[in-house]
Amino acid sequence: MNIYLSNAFSLQMFSEGKIEAVKISLTEAKKLVGIRYTDSGWSAGKDIKNGVVDKEYLPATSVIGHADICNLINTSLGMTVGDTRTEWKRTGFRDQELITKLYYGPNRISIKLNPGDKLIVGQYIGPRLAEGTKELPADAKIEWYLVTLTDTEKEEKAAKRIEEELEIADAFHRAALAQYYDGDPGAIEEAVKKCFPGLFENMGD
Repeated sequence: MNIYLSNAFSLQMFSEGKIEAVKISLTEAKKLVGIRYTDSGWSAGKDIKNGVVDKEYLPATSVIGHADICNLINTSLGMTVGDTRTEWKRTGFRDQELITKLYYGPNRISIKLNPGDKLIVGQYIGPRLAEGTKELPADAKIEWYLVTLTDTEKEEKAAKRIEEELEIADAFHRAALAQYYDGDPGAIEEAVKKCFPGLFENMGD
């Protein structure tokens, strides 16, 4: 599964399947693409020689092509453009300096969403931005959306399988009642329930 951060959704990102776009809150967007922590890897802001505690990282890939809108999206997510964290990794007998970027940069690339991928869209709504803008204008806003792609072929196969199981269960139920009409219908129904748990309530009479 891949997570992407964008300022727009294009049909060119769509391959096959069913698109679902849901409006989400800024808090939800931060949970999906904000800085995360892990208890393994290089330590954030601490010398690795003194113990690895946690690591900050960005879970999404930026596909934001517009630099100024990218600045505003970072600000909205609580990130500062240009903010980095210096880390150290011991390689053999040397300490290697590593610089981690703690913000999303503009990245003009094309992507194709696959089933299971998540596209978080920060849709800018407002006036044309002046070059170098880093603060959201007073009369502007960013609305957040989660775009996902579902494998319709897989869904159709699952639905067809359930339908076939229901038909088999219904046929078995009717045949059992017809064959053992003089018996105990309650016992027959209990037997059917055990054979097809969860399906009995959907059977015909």
